[in-house]
Amino acid sequence: MLRINEEWQKVALGALLHDIGKMIHRHNDYKNLIPELGTKHQSLSVWFYKELVKHKIVNDDELITTIIQRHHEDSRIDEQFRVQELKDDNLKKLSLIVSRADNYSSSERSDEEADYSKGSNNYKTTPLQSVFSRVSLEECIKEISPSFFKLSPLDSEGIFSKENHRENYSGDLKKLIESFMDEVYRIRADDFHTLYNNLLFLIEKYTWCIASDTQGKVNDIPLYDHLKTTSAIALSSYRYQMEFEKVTQSRIKNGDTENQFLIIGGDLSGIQSFIYNLGSQSRGAKRLRARSFYVKTLSEILSYRIIKDLELTQGHIVLQAGGKFHIIAPNTNSVRIKLKKIEKEVLDEIFLEFKGEIFIALDAVEASGKMLNGNYNEITEQLEIKLNKKKKTKYSEKIMANPVFENPIYGDGQGARLCPVCQRELFNKGEMCKSCEKQVRIGSKLPHTEYMAITNSGKGDFSFLGLGVMLIEDKKNIPENLFLLVNYKEENPLYVYPEIRGSYGAYTPLKGREIMEFEEIAEKATGVKNLGVLKADVDNLGNIFAVGLKEQSISRVANMSKLLDSFFSKFIEDKIRESRVKPIEYKGIALDLSNFYLVYAGGDDLLIVAPWNELIYFSKWLRDKFSEFTKNENFTISCGLHIMHHKDPFYIASEKAGELEEMSKTSGKNGLSIWDRYIHWDDFDRVFIEYGERLSKYSKKDYKEGKEPLYSQSFLYRLLKYTAMAEKYLYKKDINSLSFISKFNYDVERNLKGKIMKVYNKTEAELEYVPQWSLIKNAFYIIDKEKNINKKAIDFLGRHMRVALNYAVRKNREGDNID
Repeated sequence: MLRINEEWQKVALGALLHDIGKMIHRHNDYKNLIPELGTKHQSLSVWFYKELVKHKIVNDDELITTIIQRHHEDSRIDEQFRVQELKDDNLKKLSLIVSRADNYSSSERSDEEADYSKGSNNYKTTPLQSVFSRVSLEECIKEISPSFFKLSPLDSEGIFSKENHRENYSGDLKKLIESFMDEVYRIRADDFHTLYNNLLFLIEKYTWCIASDTQGKVNDIPLYDHLKTTSAIALSSYRYQMEFEKVTQSRIKNGDTENQFLIIGGDLSGIQSFIYNLGSQSRGAKRLRARSFYVKTLSEILSYRIIKDLELTQGHIVLQAGGKFHIIAPNTNSVRIKLKKIEKEVLDEIFLEFKGEIFIALDAVEASGKMLNGNYNEITEQLEIKLNKKKKTKYSEKIMANPVFENPIYGDGQGARLCPVCQRELFNKGEMCKSCEKQVRIGSKLPHTEYMAITNSGKGDFSFLGLGVMLIEDKKNIPENLFLLVNYKEENPLYVYPEIRGSYGAYTPLKGREIMEFEEIAEKATGVKNLGVLKADVDNLGNIFAVGLKEQSISRVANMSKLLDSFFSKFIEDKIRESRVKPIEYKGIALDLSNFYLVYAGGDDLLIVAPWNELIYFSKWLRDKFSEFTKNENFTISCGLHIMHHKDPFYIASEKAGELEEMSKTSGKNGLSIWDRYIHWDDFDRVFIEYGERLSKYSKKDYKEGKEPLYSQSFLYRLLKYTAMAEKYLYKKDINSLSFISKFNYDVERNLKGKIMKVYNKTEAELEYVPQWSLIKNAFYIIDKEKNINKKAIDFLGRHMRVALNYAVRKNREGDNID
């Protein structure tokens, strides 16, 4: 049994469990478990804690019990649950800290008990509403049909809300409670952080889908986020009070308006430059995998180091995604001093390691309790300004002091040569430099990694800030002296380590146990053996958080960030992994995603390398799934897709994909840019299904009873030429290019019309009913018989025909060359 002796640990644990009874008391089978306290959620929260004691997981403690039971100040609450009725001064002050933290977490909710007296049981079956239905970029919230989450353990499918989940709510809730308690009873912790992290792990798994409040009009804050942030705020408040060596009620209450909290922010930049600049493509897939993981992990390790040095908990990391994090901490001198020390250590280490290529901005913003509750967007804006300022002047002092990097020469310097792999470092032994050797080793291990162990010893596959990072395939190899264990693929925790749920949003196609190289992935493409590089990003996300998300409490912001990250880092990866057994479909086109190389996915964006033709349809599938996920037209995705030869420098290919993504952003957003053309998602099917696929189909040799294709490849190339002339005329007003009409008419009359009439035994008058003829006619005949201009045909010809033709040409070609 773990004995908790430290007062700060009791505050953190009591705050984490203060509302856990809200999960239990909504089911009638769990009434009156503590008769002397009644059936309210506070009494059932106490019951849960006593169950931990009963099963010898933790010792019984009066302070923890009191904090859990008495975390309200509202006069309408029963006396036995009110803070102000406590006689013991210390118990009263510490309970008051948790009560205020409870309010700062999400005080826009009403107190449940105030409405229970009306006899309504609706609160017991009110599901958690999706936070996305509360987002509107208009000044007033636009009416969006609310959707709700089903009661189920957290997985990547469950994050999709539905219109109604009241059916069998009671049965689902009972299963959830029983599974939750069964796992809780398995916890065996030798230290506080192991206990806390396991409880946090299980609370997230089972209460992510339960509304913290069910009495108000808005029920979109999960119980998990409320419990986590309340615990973090309470401990931060306690640390702030202890800086004055004495806790006072007046100072606690001043937390409403006094800046007693710090929101620490970290932001990693230079990611693309480091990840994608591989030098040569030798062992590129392994090195890319390692670089992507390595960079993503740096910001996470920094956040872990901060909570370690500040003696905080995992719950204090409010946001962590896409190379960014927010940590809530006490606003004390000691914290600021420690942060400065960590910042210097970070900059010194990564400056030398990455030669200034990567930078981590670290800063903090002061906040009051009320700012945490309703104005968290203001905190975020202030923090972004400070972090961006540091990014603009990154390493300025270090560069002034050390303007030239000397490339290290290993050994005695005799026979040193440039590494043929990265083409940057000098070495004199082996096949490559030490950096590339490490990347190949890590990249080979990652596809089989089940856990990431953060060690206090600094030992592992690599280290950062004195913490080691060890990649583990089998739980038997988990080392001792752990600071943290990140669980990537297990459904359940191991119950004996300081463990958290993790996902690094990466999938790598394998051949046996080895990573497939880009050339092997390209061979899986249909037609030309090329790769596609897809970049995707959520549009207007900054405005969505700053303006679109109404009533901004820290819990609500944390919830929406977590859901978005889960979609990109977990759902997408799971779908790619599952497609090895069950391919996904788009409009009848089967997509085998098992050959997709998911370079990075997390936060609100992703980058994928895959066979070019499947990646095109995946982009639309991704958009449709994202729309299904958010159910809100304010959330859209823009994509850029570049087609590359497998030997092309990946850095250039990723840059071109980024430029195409930016084209989508500046051309109207909510679409795909490919082959230097922007396509709104509403036009996708017409371009690729109606035209691209059909042009390809009609160009195949076996199209009709083994006869020659109706459209030859050379005919498609000539159509591309006519399309280019049409674009030049339409957008550059080049009158000479108008001759595309006569040239096209001559070509069609001579090479297509007669062939179609012969194959299908049709007269010229009957050609209108032949799809192979009408497809071309509808696109290129911009002037009808009555000399009227076909505006629809002009628009499609000018904006989209190039894309459809490029698709058809490449799908029907062999080899690996790109025109």
